[in-house]
Amino acid sequence: MVALAAAVAVGPTIIVRELIAGVLVQNMTIAISSGLMGPLILVRIVRQLEDQAVPLARLADTDYVTGLMNRRTRSGGPDGQ
Repeated sequence: MVALAAAVAVGPTIIVRELIAGVLVQNMTIAISSGLMGPLILVRIVRQLEDQAVPLARLADTDYVTGLMNRRTRSGGPDGQ
């Protein structure tokens, strides 16, 4: 998460720093740092989805109140087949 926040902050930080200093904005540096954000965001989302998949599957297969398996899980399908 820290790497994602750092990647998001790099582009605007470079732009502001160079505008204050009166230097021409370095488009290549900004393009590279912005290009790194996409994969970092995707990796973060995939990891978060993988972490949530197991608890969600367990919740879907068990009754919330009793903790027992649902009828759907025991019978093999939603129609009791």
